[in-house]
Amino acid sequence: NLGTPSQLAGMAVAGKTAVLTSREIQRDWVYSVDVAHALAAPVHAPTLDHTLYNVSSGVIWEQPIARWCEALTRAFPHFEYHTATDGGQANIWYTDRDRGIMDVGRLALDAGYTPQYPMDAAYDAYIAWMKKTPEFWSPEARANR
Repeated sequence: NLGTPSQLAGMAVAGKTAVLTSREIQRDWVYSVDVAHALAAPVHAPTLDHTLYNVSSGVIWEQPIARWCEALTRAFPHFEYHTATDGGQANIWYTDRDRGIMDVGRLALDAGYTPQYPMDAAYDAYIAWMKKTPEFWSPEARANR
């Protein structure tokens, strides 16, 4: 099961229409490159004061799904999206559960982790990667995931 941003990215590349749920969840999304940096940071830290660290951006991304769709529409003009209305069915899956902001303070203090990709920068980087890797989005590649 691909995450919400990847589902939407695949639809954008294919020129399909996404139907979103009527309510966006609230949570602290994080870009995969920041996750990679967060996982590597403790490895390079001289000492660690804890055995458990949260990995996240540490901030709520406001309307992340709608803003991701807007960014995809600018990059892939054949992509469209709208919100399901009056009992209509969404064709994108994402959790319906809000989540509070995860505190990344321990990881910052112990290992120097600082997220580098706020929402819009993450979207720009993801779209640049999408355009560099069209083979990833081919129907054959998607069928093998």
